[in-house]
Amino acid sequence: SNRIDIEVHTDIDRLIRVSSLHHGKNDRNRYDILHKLWVEIASRNRGRIMSAVDPWSRDIAACVVIWDARKAYYWLSARRDDDLGRKANPVLIFEALSLAKQMKLDFDADGYATLESGRFLSKLGLPVALQATVEKSSNVYRILKPIKEYF
Repeated sequence: SNRIDIEVHTDIDRLIRVSSLHHGKNDRNRYDILHKLWVEIASRNRGRIMSAVDPWSRDIAACVVIWDARKAYYWLSARRDDDLGRKANPVLIFEALSLAKQMKLDFDADGYATLESGRFLSKLGLPVALQATVEKSSNVYRILKPIKEYF
């Protein structure tokens, strides 16, 4: 069956399992650091994990949505490397967008840098904006950028 359901939760280990299965032996992600970050995010009620599940409640894909007072960010994602995993990704993006709208927050899907991704997001009703490359940044950005790139 191709039916996909979405579960919203705070269990980071579910995303980690999907990610580690996808990467296999070549997995260099630092899940220990991700786990520590998630503990802090969850303790401040600033994020949720969305899992796409098959009819047997097995995780197909997952994403982390975090937010501040103004924006919800599609921060991290992982999926199975099969047809259902590829089909789940747009569903997760749509659900994350819906969560942001429900919370009356802007939605930031930073990291979708291709024209095809921009077209997809525009079909969901998102205005697509080009962003310049940051050459100079704050100390906070310099600290957080490698963390995002690490995952």
